[in-house]
Amino acid sequence: MQPALACHDVRGNRARVTEAIDADTNRLQPGLSRQAAHAASADRLALARLHGQNIYANGLFQDSYHAYQSAAVQTSCPVQPTVRSGYHAYMESMDINGTQLEVRQIAGSPLLAPLVFLHEGLGSVSLWTQRGVDWPAAVCEATGRLGVVYSRRGYGESEPVPAGRNILKADYMHAEAFEVLPALLSQLQAIHPGCARPALLGHSDGATIALLYASRYPVAACVAMAPHVMVEDVAVQAIAQAASAFEAGGLRDRLARHHADVDGAFWQWNDVWLSPAFRGFDIRANCAGITAPLLLIQGLDDEYGTMQQLDEVARAAPQARQLRLPACGHSPQRDQPQKTLEAVAGFLAGLD
Repeated sequence: MQPALACHDVRGNRARVTEAIDADTNRLQPGLSRQAAHAASADRLALARLHGQNIYANGLFQDSYHAYQSAAVQTSCPVQPTVRSGYHAYMESMDINGTQLEVRQIAGSPLLAPLVFLHEGLGSVSLWTQRGVDWPAAVCEATGRLGVVYSRRGYGESEPVPAGRNILKADYMHAEAFEVLPALLSQLQAIHPGCARPALLGHSDGATIALLYASRYPVAACVAMAPHVMVEDVAVQAIAQAASAFEAGGLRDRLARHHADVDGAFWQWNDVWLSPAFRGFDIRANCAGITAPLLLIQGLDDEYGTMQQLDEVARAAPQARQLRLPACGHSPQRDQPQKTLEAVAGFLAGLD
């Protein structure tokens, strides 16, 4: 059974989205349910990708239902949306800088900055869902925003890394933030213009990537959960223990459900973190370039980092708000989903 996820003024955050969808639905086909309208909007996104159309040229989800009906007749295999937690989404593979990446898009309002979810070191699109909670769908539903979730190379169903060990360089998170993510968002701007100034939500390695991106490019907001801004001994020790757990089989079996190449996914992360070159990783100076609204979240029982991580970010970016969660390890969205969702929704409310 999926836990109930309360959030900060969900009705208020979603009012504009709901009203716009309802108005569009009634105009297109009186009596069409809101669920069908959400489905039509998700199908509209997918069909726009097929036909290269700007889906929002004429307003919020305009002509979504009729566009879907028309295109479904013209194509032999109409796209079916994936339904998760009441919000519609669809999956696709996108060519980003010559690499195929798994991308999930979640329907929401184009009037608000889209949410871009950046996963942890061993994460993927599917690993955002834990303990029955589809985290991206929950956040998008609570805030009314579009969502973009993708798996980095070598993770999930994205293109695998080359066979072998020691694949990643010590600056791999810089490369993701300054090369891959800008290219992905540039492509998505064709159908989501708001991707020119997104709201980023990252966890662990993904939080570090979010901070790096926000230090150089415009963002509406940045949420960093359990970020790594420098390497601590506690992280190195935990990652060394993860290698033992992976070789013993239990961790490998759990991760194999989420990664097409589980060995490539694990060792590229583990090798670089345990390499001598990575001990000098430090982005504290980069964080001084972040001027956007910033929310930092970390569990007090985080096994991969101490509260010094948040202290250092806040010292560099004094506008940062902080949430330090008791009874919470490295994954706030898993260990304290309700409190974390409330904090994120409240932080994002009224930013646009």
